[in-house]
Amino acid sequence: MTNPKLHKRVQAHQRYYTKDEVLVPGVTTICNLLGKPALYNWYNRLGLEGIVGSKYVDELADIGTLAHEYISYDLKGETPPDEMLDDYTKHQIDSAQPCIEKFNSWKLNNKLKPILIETGLISEKYKYGGTLDLYCELNGKKTLLDWKTGSGFYEGHKVQLAANKHLLEENGHKVEECRLLGIGRNEKEETHESLVNSMDLRFKKFLNLLEVYYINRELKV
Repeated sequence: MTNPKLHKRVQAHQRYYTKDEVLVPGVTTICNLLGKPALYNWYNRLGLEGIVGSKYVDELADIGTLAHEYISYDLKGETPPDEMLDDYTKHQIDSAQPCIEKFNSWKLNNKLKPILIETGLISEKYKYGGTLDLYCELNGKKTLLDWKTGSGFYEGHKVQLAANKHLLEENGHKVEECRLLGIGRNEKEETHESLVNSMDLRFKKFLNLLEVYYINRELKV
């Protein structure tokens, strides 16, 4: 049970409940248990350049969130509400525009038919929930698509995709391909796409992380 009308920045703290109203963790929470060495190195480079890492990353995250919201509304054929922009600065609004334009350019070069957009699903079997970016027919194939603003993909993104793939399949949806779409935030960052394989192994990794989460919760650590 989820609320699909919540904005993306609220969904980061989305609560998921089973049919028996048992609170279960979200995919993002579980995947955050993975180590992120590439991100740690990036933080270190920012520090050497005199940039406050947390503030810089929060700014990029807000820009990405706003672009994400615009794209989701566009895929639904809806106009974003004016009040949506109240949470953002002019700089963030201006900075989100290149992402939106690059996504629209990518969309024009692909045959895309949305099926589920920003949809929350629950695994009653494994006791976790997640919110999909997009489940669609992409160039004739039933595809789970997750998009990120920025220049790279990390293993956590791929594990998250595997967990969301299972959510779709457990809830009766066929998945033929899983893809990550990277949307550049400026002229230096190109739009790039990756077909993600080894989904069974990555889902196994996710289940191991899920077990660690529940052990930690029992230990209260």
